[in-house]
Amino acid sequence: MKKSISILIFSLVLFACEKDEFPSEKKFSTEINFDVSEWILEGRNITCVDFDKDGNAWIASGSELIFYDNSKIKTYDVGSQIFDIAVATDGKVWLGTKDKGLASFSNREFTFFNSENSGLLRDLIFDVQTSPDGSVWFSSSAHQLGGLMHYDGDFELFTPDNSIINHNLILGLKINAKGEVFFFQKVL
Repeated sequence: MKKSISILIFSLVLFACEKDEFPSEKKFSTEINFDVSEWILEGRNITCVDFDKDGNAWIASGSELIFYDNSKIKTYDVGSQIFDIAVATDGKVWLGTKDKGLASFSNREFTFFNSENSGLLRDLIFDVQTSPDGSVWFSSSAHQLGGLMHYDGDFELFTPDNSIINHNLILGLKINAKGEVFFFQKVL
């Protein structure tokens, strides 16, 4: 009996599987150039990418901010793991970091906004977005702490106490071309 069950299972597995083309056998469009991607990304764990108005890529890998302009790469050490990148219309690069707060990068210099110098409730920033007006929106939150933050020269914190947010934890956000902010939260 065990032998016939084993044969039946083997037969089901054998005939249930179909041979699909393996990725290496697929034919890709000639418009896709994997040579550049492999060269830039080889050996790196990329966490996020954004592009400036000239089409240059700003890439995060661990604590490295990588600038790629289609012919050269420049790498800058942030000193903290980068969780998100947003490039503003003025070219300033904004970063959400693991433990240095919100960082801006301009003229090859970093400026850090954190709990010590800017009143942020947390130095862990997960999501950063820039608005068409140049302001920055980001998540500086945890369970019952922080919320959605806005920076336009001054910091403003939106929490359940002063906004439509139903709890403090902001999981992600996006801003459309009109400057409307969309965010999502886990349903409690």
